[in-house]
Amino acid sequence: MPLQITGRHMTISADQRQYIDKKADRLRRLCTKVDEMSITLTREKLHHEAECTFRAGSIAVEATISAEQPLEAIDLLIDKVEAQIRKIKTKRSDKKCACRVKASMQARSMTESLEGSEEEVLEA
Repeated sequence: MPLQITGRHMTISADQRQYIDKKADRLRRLCTKVDEMSITLTREKLHHEAECTFRAGSIAVEATISAEQPLEAIDLLIDKVEAQIRKIKTKRSDKKCACRVKASMQARSMTESLEGSEEEVLEA
């Protein structure tokens, strides 16, 4: 899905769009199938606010950052979203690993109990 860039109370130049697209590639590398990615830049009196909505499969992340310069806000925003995505993906992989370890432990205990019962049958 293409990146949706919106500017409130400001116009976004072609250079800024290119910079945002380049930074958003970092997020695309983390999740291959992106459903929605939108970035909104808002100009307030003395600062710029950047908002991002990112959805890829069951991963949903929203973030808001405020900074003095628009490009600084974009950098901080992408860093924050990337950290949130990594956190979600790490939690999921840890849970999967824990389930795999638990399943392998159960399989080992079952094979050990079966081997023990076979020895008892042979002795009798």
